[in-house]
Amino acid sequence: MEPLGLFLFGKSGTGKSFVGDILQEALGCYVYHADTDLSEEMKTALNESKPFTNDMRDRYFSIVVEKILSLKKIHRCIVVTQGAYKKRHRDYLLTNITDLHLVYVQSKEALLLERPQKGNMALVQPVPKH
Repeated sequence: MEPLGLFLFGKSGTGKSFVGDILQEALGCYVYHADTDLSEEMKTALNESKPFTNDMRDRYFSIVVEKILSLKKIHRCIVVTQGAYKKRHRDYLLTNITDLHLVYVQSKEALLLERPQKGNMALVQPVPKH
């Protein structure tokens, strides 16, 4: 049986990591918070409030794909959390990891505004494969 691979994506602050951590606790899934692998170039851009370039994102997602493929060899259930804002990068993930399931995580706007004080309850919606 192939390992379960879920990729939780959505806007910043919607609860992707929160949902991933719940799945880890409930199902014993390994959770890979992909933001831990941001390149130094991307970290610098964040610190300087500059946007990521397409080249930065492309290089980053190739690293994420390699990491997921290596994790699938040792874990029966993998949950990845990352914004993956651009469709082209989600398509890249699905092209290179055919048994990955994308799950869109969203929160009500009011919860996003409350989040810094309270935490967040996210809504999870599977994304159909195309």
